[in-house]
Amino acid sequence: MNKYRLLKMNSLGGCYYAKEIATGRFISLKTADREAAEKLLQAMNEAARNTAMTHQAALTRTFKNVLDAFIAATPGRTPWRAS
Repeated sequence: MNKYRLLKMNSLGGCYYAKEIATGRFISLKTADREAAEKLLQAMNEAARNTAMTHQAALTRTFKNVLDAFIAATPGRTPWRAS
């Protein structure tokens, strides 16, 4: 699902805007070129999707998972860990 949709405001010089669907907030894409606006909008929607997936993954990760990964990445003896 997309977070933003594309709008063209002819009253504001024909510039394209991204409208956030959930809040109705407008963000200027600062272009009157439709192709460039579509690319910017696609990037914004992709960034929103990736942020949501990253946040979901972070909620399932515990400190033990992080610590185990750190220990596995540093093999051998360390001053804090007996071999």
